[in-house]
This record gives sequence, C-alpha cells and structure tokens, in this order.
Amino acid sequence: MLIVVSTLSPVFARRFRPDSVGIAAYRSRIGGLLPDGLSPDATADASDSVNGAMATATELPGTRGEQLVSAVQKAFTGGMNTAAIVSAVVARLVAIIAATRCATSARPGRRRKRSKRPPVEPYPPRV
Repeated sequence: MLIVVSTLSPVFARRFRPDSVGIAAYRSRIGGLLPDGLSPDATADASDSVNGAMATATELPGTRGEQLVSAVQKAFTGGMNTAAIVSAVVARLVAIIAATRCATSARPGRRRKRSKRPPVEPYPPRV
C-alpha cells in the first residue's frame, strides 16, 4: 500500500506509516491497562514498547507479571486493530483518488484528434 500511496503523493507517503499508527494506539491504550503498583521504571518500559513490557514482566514477582502480559496483549491487539482500520481507510481513499484520476484522463475530449484524411486503401491484390 505504501508504494501506491507514494506514487500518488510522495509527501503523504513519507508521513503516513501504518506501524506508527499502531505504536501510537498501543501507547495510548497501555496506560489504562497497566496493573497497579508498578514502579515508574517498569511503567516507562511497558509504555515504551512491547519488548520492554515483556522484559519487565519476566522480572516482576507473582501474578503481577501475568497481569502485565495480559495488559500488553490487549493494548497491542487494540493498536493493531486501529492500524488496520486506518490503513483500510487510506487504501480506500487512494483507490478513489486513482479511480477519479483514471476517469478524468479517459474523457473523450482529451483524446488525440483524428486526422481528416480519408483512410488509406489497402494494396491491390497481386495477380
């Protein structure tokens, strides 16, 4: 999809990346899902990335690590769902833009004018 977007608008292609949408959605969701009682360092690691959260979960005692893993899974799948929806909307917009551009370029008024000369007769058959 990024290739199609870049052919239509290079500026848009540099700024839109589905993975950045997923990361932003993960970071916005994880804060409300984290278990209570985490240290500020553990909270920062879990909020920064999935890898940081999983590494922190292995260091936590008891069920707190399992709660953190569950929170990370919920935030990650929610973030990926958001990224998929945004990507589908962008793909739909790109398809609409491409269809309108193709439709305007195929208008009869934009075709080359045919010459007014009469058509060329085929060669006479050989005898």
